[in-house]
Parts: sequence; structure tokens; C-alpha cells
Amino acid sequence: MKTQNLSQQSTATYRTLRLGMVVLGFSFPIILAVGAYLRAGLPLAGSISEYYHYFDVTKQEYGRGVMRDALVGLFFAQAVLLFVYKGFTRLEDYALNIAGLAAAGLALFPMRWPAPSAFDPLSPHGIFAAIFFVSIAYVCIWRSKDTLHLISDEKLRQGYARIYKILGILMLVLPAMIWAWLYFLPLKKSVIFFIEAGSIYTFATYWLIKSNEAKKSGLDQKTAQGELSVPEHGIKDMFRELPVQATK
Repeated sequence: MKTQNLSQQSTATYRTLRLGMVVLGFSFPIILAVGAYLRAGLPLAGSISEYYHYFDVTKQEYGRGVMRDALVGLFFAQAVLLFVYKGFTRLEDYALNIAGLAAAGLALFPMRWPAPSAFDPLSPHGIFAAIFFVSIAYVCIWRSKDTLHLISDEKLRQGYARIYKILGILMLVLPAMIWAWLYFLPLKKSVIFFIEAGSIYTFATYWLIKSNEAKKSGLDQKTAQGELSVPEHGIKDMFRELPVQATK
């Protein structure tokens, strides 16, 4: 009887998890905006988080959002994907787990309603959002480069590193722009939806680029076949590069 090599299943698992985060990220704002329009004829909400409540802007009723269940489901789906995906170092895994827990927190602690008329950065929802974006930014800026040592082309490796750094900075700058907008222009919220969408698309783009990198270097196959190693590390190494290298 022939035996089947199961390394391809492990490889496909990593690819599918990344693809899930790409598809979920790019479709997230579209599902909410289009769904609210088709189901209730609602124009674009002031922010993505408002879809938990967004039903009839004249009523301002708590938790009555026509897309509330979809928003909560999308947050939890993202949380599960991040928690299930295992980083290539313990530090990456910790950061992704924290981001996953923060995504669940965004679902469990919706934004305050009616929406505050003044700057309100210390709400539970705002805190979880900050934790989510900081965690992902950390992965983009510091942990993404760990696997680049498997790419022999120096120019290509530097290109990936540059892109990851830009994406990580955007993951910090775009949420900061939302806070700045709320602080200086609290009555002009229509633009916040697009800034939040940009943050989510930055997140999705990271996973899209990471999938491309993994394909170029054979990262997933080598991982499944036990051909990779990483230096022993701990929290003290969180801002140090930890090269993932081939053992064969």
C-alpha cells in the first residue's frame, strides 16, 4: 500500500490561513457598507465600529445596528485566524495571539453609543483597537524579517524588508490619524471610515505580501518538513532579529 506524504497538508494550512486573513481584510469594510445599504438603504456610516449600532441615525438606539451581527462575526473570524496561525518565533506567536484577543475584545466591547461628541481614546473599544494595531505593527516591523534569511537574492530580501517596514508604520500612523481627527475635528467623522478601511487593507496587504514571500522562499514546505530552526529567544529579544534558517 502506498503511503502519502502529509507535508503538503501542513503547507496548505499555512497558505489557507494567510489567504483567509487577506480575503477577510479586503472584504471587511465592503461587507458592512454594501450590506447596510442593501438591507436598510443606509448611507456610509461615520466609522466601521458604528455598524454595531447603525440602524436609524434619528433614533440613536444602542445595539440595533442592521449589520451588528456581521461586524461581530467578522471581528471574531479575524480573532480566530490570528490565534490559530502560529508564528515562526515565540515572539511573533505572542504578538499574533495578543492581536487575536484584541480583535475579540473589539467584538465584545462595541464603541460607546451615542457616539461621543468629544475625543474619547480610553474607551474599552478604543484600547482594544490600539492593542490590535500595535501588535500587528510589531509583527510587520520586527518579526517579518526573521524569515527573509531564506531568500538568497539580497535585492529581493531588502525589497520585502522595506515593504514590511512601510506597512508596519502605516499600521501605527493610520489609527493615530483617527485619534487626531477626532481630537481636532470631532464633528467631521465621515472620513474616519476610509482611514479605518485603509488600516484594515494595510493589514490584509501584509498577509498578501507574506504569502508571496513564503512562496518565493519555500517557507511553508520547509517548515512542514522540519527543515528550519530559529535561535533560542525570549522577551528580552523582542526587538532583535531572529533569523529563521534552513538546517538542511
